[in-house]
Amino acid sequence: MSTQKPPLGKPTARTFGRYRLEERLASGGTADVFIARPTSGTEPAPQLVVKRLLPSLRNDPASRKMFADEAELHRRFRHPNIVECYEAGEVEGEPFLAIELVSGADLHRVLKLGQTRKRPLPPPLATFIAREVLAALGVVHGGGAESVGIVHRDVSPSNIYLSTAGDVKLGDFGIARESSERTAPRGGLANAIKGKFAYLTPEQVASEPTDHRTDLFSVANVLAEMMLGRPLFAGAGQLAVLLSIRDVRTEALDGPHGIPVPLVAILKRALARDPGQRFQNAASFAEALAPFAMHDREAARRDIAQLVRWTRQTSQELRAVGEHPDQRVVEPPVRPVPSARPVPALHIDSSVLHDEETPKPPQPTPSITRGAPIQDKVVAPSITELPAPAPSQAAADAATRPFSPPPSYVRTADGRLLGPFSYAKLIELVVTGRVDADDHVDFLGTGFQPVSDIDELARHLAPRSSVTRQLEGPGTPDWQGFAAERYDEEVGGAIEPGIATAMGFAASRRATGVLLAQHGPRRKEVYFVNGRVLHVASTEATEMIGEYLVARGLLERGDLDFALAVLPRFDGRLGEALTGLGLIDAVKMFKAIEEQGRDKIVDVFGWSDGEISFYSGGQPGKVEFPLDLPIGPIVEAGMATMLDERHAEARYGAWLERRIRPREVPSSLRDAGWSSRVERALLSIKQPTRISVLLAALVSDGLTRLEAILAVESARVAGLLDWA
Repeated sequence: MSTQKPPLGKPTARTFGRYRLEERLASGGTADVFIARPTSGTEPAPQLVVKRLLPSLRNDPASRKMFADEAELHRRFRHPNIVECYEAGEVEGEPFLAIELVSGADLHRVLKLGQTRKRPLPPPLATFIAREVLAALGVVHGGGAESVGIVHRDVSPSNIYLSTAGDVKLGDFGIARESSERTAPRGGLANAIKGKFAYLTPEQVASEPTDHRTDLFSVANVLAEMMLGRPLFAGAGQLAVLLSIRDVRTEALDGPHGIPVPLVAILKRALARDPGQRFQNAASFAEALAPFAMHDREAARRDIAQLVRWTRQTSQELRAVGEHPDQRVVEPPVRPVPSARPVPALHIDSSVLHDEETPKPPQPTPSITRGAPIQDKVVAPSITELPAPAPSQAAADAATRPFSPPPSYVRTADGRLLGPFSYAKLIELVVTGRVDADDHVDFLGTGFQPVSDIDELARHLAPRSSVTRQLEGPGTPDWQGFAAERYDEEVGGAIEPGIATAMGFAASRRATGVLLAQHGPRRKEVYFVNGRVLHVASTEATEMIGEYLVARGLLERGDLDFALAVLPRFDGRLGEALTGLGLIDAVKMFKAIEEQGRDKIVDVFGWSDGEISFYSGGQPGKVEFPLDLPIGPIVEAGMATMLDERHAEARYGAWLERRIRPREVPSSLRDAGWSSRVERALLSIKQPTRISVLLAALVSDGLTRLEAILAVESARVAGLLDWA
């Protein structure tokens, strides 16, 4: 059977099993979608949709299982607000679904046209549509006070269909899961919802467990967009949108609009960051919306039908003049494929740094602390030429058009002139603290200004408070100690508690301030707000996000070089460059930035020496990507790097007969995101208990001995447990 794809919207005239494929309707990340008719019967059969797994995935067991799961879930439901699945099976080993064809338009197209025409939906009609979706979810979730069914996990405008008859139907169960499967797969979710970043939920962005209340958040998000006439969660790029969702920034609902104030309150409850604060089932949410929805059902259906007709007519008019407002997903530009006629080479100056008077020979790169002169070799991106852009990739063409930006220079406090620097190298120097806020930079030939006055550079400065502007003598710290544990077996514990206890100190006091860790030229600055990690600055170039992605196999070195070369096109934002060029998925990028922040701190757990100090009260400035990390997972990951099985047994072997007890600690420390292993350790201790007894209980509860030791030791060094 031929696998060549006809163009979208063109007749196919092919037989597939007992179906006649008439037109290829769409092509997604996992399947092709065709308009088709059954071949059986003498009368022309009604049209339907045939969904076929992509040829490249047909031999992949995971993809076949995902497709089969979608078929199984889809066939469970028979409801007027759910797209019906007629059949699921295989043709010559090729999986397919035959599902209902909704003649009309998806809500995504309706909203996009409404936004271009500044026509938000009236609250009564929008609320009616939302209640229809909730009726579908009531069936999907299983109904009743508690959800026992399915979590859709992709309730978005492109999966809500409006028909020419006024129907509202929910479709696409491709990433739906049983409610008992509470954790979304980290890798697959991002790919399945590519292009729908604005409709994720906070728990999806944070890779936290999801349940039916995830779908209720999504309905509230879509309802808000219908009435506002613009997305509720917006931003300058994909990562900014994900941040807006994670932090549930609903400021748009507080501005001028035509939404009744009581309805805004209902929306904000449904959009609560904590699922426990939301409506607990679809029925209760729908009941709360009832007073604001159209009560005449037939009138509402007529309005929906009229809206669909307007959408289709306007789409045809715009297509006639070359516009495509009904395009479902605008994919980010991808790195162009090389052509036989490459464009001229992109020249990036990799000259040795020099001062005004005497050029210096190449030098190895030493570690440099804040405020010290810069005396290293510029390491420019290893790029000799850029490939020719594909004609159809207009955005990629704009990003990758050859250019030779002027070099930049740095004037230090002692008047030395250093440079020239490429754009990417200058960003690296700012991020790693080798160029500070008070240094002056001739940025791309625009004249010398303080770094803090150059927006493209200032955003990369660590959010230093007044107490940390100078490397030496920042004042009296609130907490001070050694970075590494000072351990003495005779004492039975660490003499100096180390980084883990410093983290516990900040969390227990819900502290806002900065934790400085220094070991020779190595320096980390960990900024806290209310006891959670906001930002981590480091003087080590290897800990920059690009190097981090390459080291962990998430990005090819050549792709990083490519993104660095075109960084000025993205205002110096590497994350936006990588996601905008399609080199890494935005959700993966978001998680990598969070994990990078965690790993910068975990690195300190492995230091053999060094000092740490905590200074409270410093108010951080603007941070491009606030992390908002709890300390529990950081401490646990750090202890795991310190204690392998041999070291764990050596440490706890001498303590087996000692007793340990729980401590009275603030709720901020108790609720700092600890794993289930630590939670089990804490629940196992009601009174002073011998270590041997505690470890045995945890092992009998399913933990390995090493896991048990790490759980107890993480809780102890952070201050949750203490020796009796």
